[in-house]
This record gives sequence, C-alpha cells and structure tokens, in this order.
Amino acid sequence: MANKECKCDYKELNVVVKLLMERGFKVTSTSLETYDLFLGHPYIDKITHIQIEFGAFYLKAILEGLPPDWIHYEYHTVDDNIISDYTYSAISCSERHPITESDTESIDYAKRLNISNLECWLNDIDPSSFWSVLKLGGIEMY
Repeated sequence: MANKECKCDYKELNVVVKLLMERGFKVTSTSLETYDLFLGHPYIDKITHIQIEFGAFYLKAILEGLPPDWIHYEYHTVDDNIISDYTYSAISCSERHPITESDTESIDYAKRLNISNLECWLNDIDPSSFWSVLKLGGIEMY
C-alpha cells in the first residue's frame, strides 16, 4: 500500500483511510484483528487491535485530541535485520472484550464504535486547513 494508491485491506477502515489521505497523511498499512486472550485472565476474553501506519513522521501535536482509546506512537522499520534511522508515525486502538461481551455481535459493535469515533474526529478537521498546518510544519504532502 502506498501513497494515494493505498488500498485498505479491511473494508471497515476504508472511510478512515480516505479521510486521512484527504488530509495529507501517507497511509502505508492498516490492520484490524481480534485475538483470543490466552493468559487465563478471569474477566477479559478477547482483544481487538486496530492499527494505521503512516509512511512519514507526524508530530504528536498534529494528532492532538485523538478519540478515546486511540494513541499516537512512533516506530522504525527493519530491513535485512537493520533498523532504520528514520522514525515513522502510526495510530492504534486496542479494545479489551470482557467475557460477557466477547460474542461476535458485541465485538463488531466495539469495532464500529472505535472506527466511528476516529471518523468523527477526522470529519471535524477541515482538509485544506490541515494541509496548511502540515505544510507550515515542513511535512511533505502526499
């Protein structure tokens, strides 16, 4: 997945990826997975993890005010066992599903809620204004 050609592997994230790219973000990968928690936790049965990686570094301040449960983090790529010096940005959200809410319907609802929260946050950001902020910050546009 690259630049404006980014094809989201998870249809649930298509709108979010489109909104991010309209605002100048270079989305390089997405993931949306639910895992069984095998740690024998008495209350938590499953965890859903949503992740969106960018092919550029964005200051934390640019992503200020992300919706609840969404975080901004930085990462480095590894190629041939060599860690890149360049820092990239990403956002993610993890949702823990209690045993009483770990059925498919409850998990799908939690996914939709977290994705919808991010969509609403992005809809509140004017694309042209955001592009201006990125440009003033010296960030390359995509």
